[in-house]
Amino acid sequence: MTFIALKEKLHEYIEHADEKKVTAIYTLVENEIEDTNFVYDEDTLDMLESRVQEFHDSGHPGYTVEESMEFVKNELKKRGL
Repeated sequence: MTFIALKEKLHEYIEHADEKKVTAIYTLVENEIEDTNFVYDEDTLDMLESRVQEFHDSGHPGYTVEESMEFVKNELKKRGL
């Protein structure tokens, strides 16, 4: 499995894991997280800048946090969740 695939699987797992499992995983890497100053590599920075520019060029006004949360709540309600 590629490094990127591993990261994606971990992201997905953590996104849906219960509190006990997330706490256990965090405990394993807590010292590394605390001691690390994360810096994006150039490829990631270029990709992020490109996405920001695409968004600005689209002319879309975007949504506030409140608007986004209302949309999510409505979608969940529609789906009976």
